[in-house]
Order: sequence, then structure tokens, then C-alpha cells
Amino acid sequence: GLVGLPIGAALVDVVGWRGVFGGASAVLAITAIALALILTDPGRATGDGGSSGPGERTSGSGWDRSAIPSTGTALAGTLVLLGHFVLFTYISMIVTDAARFGSGSLAIVLAVFGAAGAVGVTVSGWLSDRWPRATVPAAVLVLLTAFVIVAVAPTVPVLFVIAIVLWGLVSGVFPPAMQVRVLRLASARFRTTAGGVVVATFNLGVAAGAALGGMVVDSGVDRLAPAA
Repeated sequence: GLVGLPIGAALVDVVGWRGVFGGASAVLAITAIALALILTDPGRATGDGGSSGPGERTSGSGWDRSAIPSTGTALAGTLVLLGHFVLFTYISMIVTDAARFGSGSLAIVLAVFGAAGAVGVTVSGWLSDRWPRATVPAAVLVLLTAFVIVAVAPTVPVLFVIAIVLWGLVSGVFPPAMQVRVLRLASARFRTTAGGVVVATFNLGVAAGAALGGMVVDSGVDRLAPAA
């Protein structure tokens, strides 16, 4: 998303949106085939058909008291991603309609967003190790700051670009930092299940945010940031 979005936006003017989606589908198909050929079946690799001993079967897959804080944290992360995707799903409209950038500037703005996101991914692990409890709340506050700027001053270019940088930075920091936080709250027995909970709740936030954004955008693109 961080790299593909600006590339896709730039290619739309060259090959059209059908060409972009067709190319993305081809890349995904090739990737899926490559993964199927490269990845090894654990059962085949161990020669035991994927079975495990009694101790291994229960380890990392049971519910215990740590399920409450870890699942609750994952659900809180879902709300953050919901807000993010209310806005992110329509970022092109925000750039061109709300911020009034020309269509030629869209790819540049998205590239700035992607570059900031790449930086965020790079430093996320270090931040999570250095400040394990503060990283996620701080990221949410930065995201909120960016959304407030987009809501109240989208037509001020300098402020809007600052908001895009902050937003992109958090989009890189937040997901891995949240996953780390959830897994640290989970016990060794619950950790495998917690990993699945994170994936499920994050995807729920993505889908719900895009759906909510679709309902809000009909009232005007300027309503998206306050809703997020």
C-alpha cells in the first residue's frame, strides 16, 4: 500500500484504472504461485503429517486470563484502523477536492505519504522496544493531530503536507507496534491465538472503515476527516 498507491495513481493517467487493476491482479497471481512453490508444508518438512505432541498441541493455542487485555487491545486497534480507513479509502478525493491540489500533484502527495510510511515501518520496532507502552498511544495522538489538520485546514498547503507526513508515518508505525503490544500482553499459551485475533480484528477495521467512509462521502468529502 505504501509503495503501490503512489505508483498506481501515477499509472492511472497512462494505462487507465482498468490497466492498473489488471496489472495488480497479475502481480498478485504471480506472487501467489511463487509463494505456493517456495513455502514448505510444516507437516511435510517434519515428516509427521503436521501432528504434534500433547504438550505442543496445547501450547500457544489456549484461552486464559491474558486473552482479556490482549483481545481488548486488538479491538481498540480496530477502532483506530476504522478511523484511518474512513479517510484513507478516499485519500485521492481528499487531496484533489478537499485540499484542492491538482490531479498532477496526486502521485507526489501519495509518494510523500508512502515515504513517510516506510520510515514509520523502519522505526516501529525500535520504538516498540524503547517505549513498549507509550508507542501505540503516541501514534494514535499523532494520527489524531493529522486528522484535525485535514479537517480544519485542508486548503493550507504547508499544513496539509505536514498532516500527510504525520499520517503516513503513523500508518507505518501503528500496525506492527500494535501487533507487538497485543502479543506482549498475551501469555505464551495464548500467543498464537492472539496473533490470529490481531489479523481478524485489523481486517474488520479495514472493511468497516471503508464501508463507513463510503456512507459519509456521499454527504461531502469534507465530512470524512471529522468522521474519522
